Amino acid sequence: MEDSKKMDRISNLPDELLCHILSFLPTKIAFTTTVLSKRWTPLFHSLTILRFDDETVHNYAAFNSVCGFIDTFMLPPRLPNQFIKTFSLKCRFVFSDSNCHILDAWVEAAKQRCIEEFHLSMIARISNDTIFTCQTLVVLKLEWLQVEVENLCRDLPSLKTLQLRFVRFKNKNVLQQLLNASPNLEDLNAYGTSKHDKNSAPVGVKSLSLAKLVRAEMRAIDVPYNVVNNVEFLCWRSSSSKEWKWPNSVLECVSSHLRSCTILNFEGSANNLRFATYILQNARLLQDMTIDVTTRSSNEMLLERSEIIEELSSCPRISPACKLTFEYK
Repeated sequence: MEDSKKMDRISNLPDELLCHILSFLPTKIAFTTTVLSKRWTPLFHSLTILRFDDETVHNYAAFNSVCGFIDTFMLPPRLPNQFIKTFSLKCRFVFSDSNCHILDAWVEAAKQRCIEEFHLSMIARISNDTIFTCQTLVVLKLEWLQVEVENLCRDLPSLKTLQLRFVRFKNKNVLQQLLNASPNLEDLNAYGTSKHDKNSAPVGVKSLSLAKLVRAEMRAIDVPYNVVNNVEFLCWRSSSSKEWKWPNSVLECVSSHLRSCTILNFEGSANNLRFATYILQNARLLQDMTIDVTTRSSNEMLLERSEIIEELSSCPRISPACKLTFEYK
């Protein structure tokens, strides 16, 4: 017995360090440490980083089990005042309308416990704006969600990172309201956002101004140009399905701030070439520009790879330090 106690050195580590170690595990796996000894049970319930990334749920029985497990952490009476730094949930099981109140309850509980990072990757509807009024939120990542709120009562003064992947909004103004509510936003990643109610009336919003934005990855159809006035890194996904036109005046973010630019899925379309040329001719501080040429067969390419290289390599660059790189993935 004495030898076994000497071997269990990890249990003698400080609580703070043990909780830090457990925070790197999915919460479901961290729960299994409670069978080791009574020493681990209070540590498990003191975790401030909760990751429920269970993508194996395929039926209601398993879904209800997962929901009950999350309830033990998020809902009273168990440790209702405990601080939570990160809440992450990935679930491929579809939340029906009758289940969405569960998600709303978790979001409200996270807000009350001063959440800093919130990650949701799931097919579900958000019916209220609670997560968009969390003053402590620093990182917000949403994926595959449908936001049913038509007019946000929003306030995200601490938000620095916003990632939206295939998120559908009630109307496009809701996205603009969300950006307006984030004056300290530094990192924006928006791809595949859209509105799902074409008949909804537009809601007035003030002009967008994200003065602290440093990094942006997006498409023109997702986010308007004027939100990227100060970015230093811009990853712009051009689309050949809609004509891209030069802005009436050179954007300040391009002329005075842009240092790195990546164009993905470059296929040699007129839009691709027009946008790349615009950047090369107007980005005074540009240091590197990467052209990610699409992997489609040469028979489907609008221009041969050699033609793309020749066209852009011969384009005048306003920045003498600009390095042009072509990648084929």
